[in-house]
Amino acid sequence: MNQSIIPPQLKKQKLKLKDNFSLLDLAFAVGYAIISFVIGYNLTVFSTLVRIIIGVTIFMFLMLSLINSEKYNGRIYMIIIRGFIFLAKKKKFTIDSKNNNTSLLMPYGKLHETCLETSILEGGKKWFVGAIEIKGFNITTLDYSEQELRLNQLSEVFRLINCQISLVKLDKPYNLNKNINGIYPNIIGRYI
Repeated sequence: MNQSIIPPQLKKQKLKLKDNFSLLDLAFAVGYAIISFVIGYNLTVFSTLVRIIIGVTIFMFLMLSLINSEKYNGRIYMIIIRGFIFLAKKKKFTIDSKNNNTSLLMPYGKLHETCLETSILEGGKKWFVGAIEIKGFNITTLDYSEQELRLNQLSEVFRLINCQISLVKLDKPYNLNKNINGIYPNIIGRYI
């Protein structure tokens, strides 16, 4: 039974069949199999064995798009789809344009050591923008009292901030192998 304070968000969870293989990946694999079969079947000028080899080769080549790229956080077919979407979008800002100059995309006046000073944006005031990176952890792995303690500490931090703040969360899959590799030698070292 999950005793987490934070309930899982069912809308954001993808249906996974096994490990990191989702229903969309299965649909692509079935589509690749159909495409390979149709191409291999219609090559009637070759013998049956050659057609099977060609079909399997095409299938294996198409299956390469199901490899997961950690650098771009997605499968290769998703990276290709994102590339086509990016190329198809109308780009409104150009360097030579007088009305839509690219300098409007970055309205920053000065770069300081720890923050950016913006141009005059709202109400004649200059804003200073800074960023910090907080590396989180999965709170659901802690017991209930520890979860409550951590959430109280976080709420206390937010109470002490007296300026405008925006939170940005990057969705990345959890890689617990790094934790296991870091913890396992310490546990073994205690008992030796």
